[in-house]
Amino acid sequence: MNEIIQFELVPEKIPRITKKASRYDPIIDKFTDMDIDSVRINTINMKPRELAIALRSRVRARNLMNEIKVSQRGDKVYLIKVVG
Repeated sequence: MNEIIQFELVPEKIPRITKKASRYDPIIDKFTDMDIDSVRINTINMKPRELAIALRSRVRARNLMNEIKVSQRGDKVYLIKVVG
């Protein structure tokens, strides 16, 4: 019943986990670096609703809900810095 397990211990460093960057991160990064409270985002190849959903998802994933708000008004999408 108690079989001996044959094994070998190999010294090896754990490989780093590479995080996949989002194509929306540069938009958020550039906005956070700006000294402006709000911006409108113009896109050519994306529907405003899809852009707003993607940006909200990235803001949540990066835990920036207390710093950035994504707002959609009609066919326009805005990033707003949260004050206070």
